[in-house]
Amino acid sequence: MIIVKIFQGLGNQLFQYAYSRALALNRGCMVKLDNTYYNQYSEIILHGYKVKRQYGLDRFNIKMELATQAEIDHVKNYTGNNRISRYINRKLNEQAPYYKKREVKELDTVFDKNLLQVSNNSYVQGYFASEMYFKNHRETLLNELTLRSPLSEQNAATIQRMRDTDSVCVSIRRADFLVHPLHNVCTDQYYQDGLNAMGELVKNMRVFIFSDDNEYVSKNFHIPFSHEFVTHNHPDFYEDLRLMTNCKHHVIPNSTFSWWGAWLSQYPGKKVIAPRIWLNSNTIDYSTVLPQEWIKIENKF
Repeated sequence: MIIVKIFQGLGNQLFQYAYSRALALNRGCMVKLDNTYYNQYSEIILHGYKVKRQYGLDRFNIKMELATQAEIDHVKNYTGNNRISRYINRKLNEQAPYYKKREVKELDTVFDKNLLQVSNNSYVQGYFASEMYFKNHRETLLNELTLRSPLSEQNAATIQRMRDTDSVCVSIRRADFLVHPLHNVCTDQYYQDGLNAMGELVKNMRVFIFSDDNEYVSKNFHIPFSHEFVTHNHPDFYEDLRLMTNCKHHVIPNSTFSWWGAWLSQYPGKKVIAPRIWLNSNTIDYSTVLPQEWIKIENKF
């Protein structure tokens, strides 16, 4: 059995699930999820901003089981049934490469093919923020990363408008990103440039605007394109994600949540515009977070 840790917000959880599901399908072995992170860290203070984290994968049609505490303890701590085997296994674990150890931790923020070769009976932790971990299983993930809850009449009507028009999803992340030194990199100018670039590719577009700060955005975000602010689901961002995936095209910020809104969209001619710089850092490499076919534009001015 391989156990993968699930932690942080929904966008991160979706990456971790996609990695885990691909690992199980590639290897043909039992892979389970550890969501015990949320027992302690459901609410944290980050840069002075209160951030709520909750386990959200159970809202989707996922096909993987949660590991029990006994299974987690066994995988992380088991070394053998007797003194000799325990000694040998400890030595082997010490000498093994990082991806073959009993506890495996992602070393970098770029795609690492070695993380697809972890050993059985290992505990794996990482963000896995690249479709390269699971791109070959896209159809499976498109089926499983759908919400269990029924579609409301209002959301069904919104989806119909998205399908009837050249719909463009714009998601504006504020809240904790305003005070986070790594994430605060998408400016109003970025969104204006992104929509102008999209306007060159998609004629007669209808823009659907999503945000975690609807009051501010509805008052301050002005664009010369046909548009509507999608606010009726707040604070149920799961339903917002469902709507986002039904837009034909996307202009996204440096948010894993918005990344999934775009990636799960199935429109065959989909165009996605994304920020060239994902994190506000000269030392953290996120060069594999964006699919190659997505259009990257400048977001630092």
